[in-house]
Amino acid sequence: MNKYKEFDKKMGKCIDEMREPIVEISKKHGIDITNGAMLELALRMMLMRQGSTQVLYVFASTIANLVEKGPLLEAYMQDTDIDEVEWLKNGTLVKPTIH
Repeated sequence: MNKYKEFDKKMGKCIDEMREPIVEISKKHGIDITNGAMLELALRMMLMRQGSTQVLYVFASTIANLVEKGPLLEAYMQDTDIDEVEWLKNGTLVKPTIH
């Protein structure tokens, strides 16, 4: 098994193991507070392990992915008829910007 498949397998197992505690915490504090706390905790842990430059790179990459893929995910959640291959060409998924 190559290292990327092994990493994905370990990541999936870790997420599965966190599911139950996260659900319980979300019931107690609400999903928005839980999501924010998980993000802050992850960034703090990465900062301690990798330093600020690497954390900023990861955070910037994540934000870029959200900007790029967010409309696609929102369309999936709304059961919009979309073309998964050419979704950027669908004007209803990409909001115009001033740039």
